[in-house]
Amino acid sequence: MRKALSGLTFAAFASVFLMFGGNAEAQARPYHVVVCETPSGSGGGQPVERYRIEGTGGDITRLSDIEGTLVDDPVAVIFRTPVQLLVSNRSAHSGNSTISTFIFDPDYLTYTPGPVISGNGLTDAVQMALDPVTGELFVTNWTGGVVSRFLFDESGNAVPNGTLTLNDSDAQLGIAIREANQDLFISDYNYIRHFRHQPDGSYVRAADINIPGETLIHFMCFRGDELYVCGFSTGMVYRFLFDDNGDPLPNGTVVSPDALGVAFSPDGQEMLVSHHLNGAIARYLYDEATDTWQYFEEIETPSLAGIATMLMCIGDLDQDLDVDQSDLGILLSAYGNNADGDLDGDGVTGQSDLGLLLASYGSDCE
Repeated sequence: MRKALSGLTFAAFASVFLMFGGNAEAQARPYHVVVCETPSGSGGGQPVERYRIEGTGGDITRLSDIEGTLVDDPVAVIFRTPVQLLVSNRSAHSGNSTISTFIFDPDYLTYTPGPVISGNGLTDAVQMALDPVTGELFVTNWTGGVVSRFLFDESGNAVPNGTLTLNDSDAQLGIAIREANQDLFISDYNYIRHFRHQPDGSYVRAADINIPGETLIHFMCFRGDELYVCGFSTGMVYRFLFDDNGDPLPNGTVVSPDALGVAFSPDGQEMLVSHHLNGAIARYLYDEATDTWQYFEEIETPSLAGIATMLMCIGDLDQDLDVDQSDLGILLSAYGNNADGDLDGDGVTGQSDLGLLLASYGSDCE
């Protein structure tokens, strides 16, 4: 059930937003939302919810869940590729955490379970992050003392790559990696650890980030080069920019009660915040003129945790809501030359992008 902003209809708010900024074509592209049903404490049997949003500020439709029998007390989600989803399983804090994997069809209507990732320090998995430069997966473990690390082979299979030892006994919750310098951020309830990435691939701990008054820091996410941090105890999403030295600079807050997870639409103009305890997906639109986020509705749900998004209709390069010969022409023109046909997010147009487009060829995204 929706709760709309008082005095302003959903459609009217979206129309006003489109008049004031952003690319209307990009905002019209539908995207996929996945979010974990995660009760406080521990659970079991709950699903991963799925939704389709008709572009930034658009209507939202519930899709079929990833069934609870295919995951194990899910807590966080991340897309490794446009069609592969990873789900970290809290496993009721039993010490036997795993990561479930799923492959979606190009329209995101159906999915196929893949291999389950285990071992390499996975004991009480929480949030995951992918290094945007190398593609390496980092997974926090709530009380494990180490961050699990995995690479992926050419077939997409996880390969253990050691662990990162934190050298403290505090909790691990959220994790995020800054693309500009590959610095690593890992939250405890009361502060955020900052690790500087070194040329040899190692990490050196820098000064911690403190948020006065916040005692339940949870998940984090980058929007461009800005870090967003969920503060559960204060009901805030905290924003941080970075100076020339890579040190964080506070950049305001967004009120969002029970905030636990945060994600953004593919164009970065809509923010989704998952609420714990009372549940809900809260939706916000970005106002570029004031650099603020405007709340406009929330979707009622059970208690939630991690949330992630991905553009639907992956091969729709010309943004006309289908995948056809025109899109194939764009990709082939860019093949080996530039990133205009980059569908898998690796910065170049190549064989994997062609495979993704051909897999979705003929799709109708409307």
